[in-house]
Amino acid sequence: MNYQQYLELKRRCEIKIKIFTFGMYIASMLAFVQTALLVLKVDFTWPYSNLIILDQLYSLGYQRSAEGNVIFALFFYGAFALIAIALIASSFLCSNSKRSFYYLIILIYSADSVLCLATAMYFNLIVHVVVIILLALAVRNIKTLSYLKNNLWGYE
Repeated sequence: MNYQQYLELKRRCEIKIKIFTFGMYIASMLAFVQTALLVLKVDFTWPYSNLIILDQLYSLGYQRSAEGNVIFALFFYGAFALIAIALIASSFLCSNSKRSFYYLIILIYSADSVLCLATAMYFNLIVHVVVIILLALAVRNIKTLSYLKNNLWGYE
């Protein structure tokens, strides 16, 4: 491959990363809206985009708080906040092409996909799988780009 082919391949890979990273932005935006609705106690849900993990952790925290069990309420609220912050912060930190942020979101969405499958929420499962596929393609292109940067451009 000559230098022009190398530059073209590198440019295409960077464009694909930018396109597939929209999965990360979609996931964090949906998590932010869901978190805001739960914290503000607004009785409105987006039927096919909610994360079951966030709903259940917040509900368990609220239930334990109503029962007077403050320790478990703080535990569930803390887990809720940790997942919400991880989802939102990953969208800001993914711009430096670190694969670990993508893997974190893939892990959270995979766990939530299992819960979607267990609760027979199949349309939610489809949305989760689409986000996971977008993130996996972004990770693959980040890995390809790192291989391109490590190789000499004139090597065949």
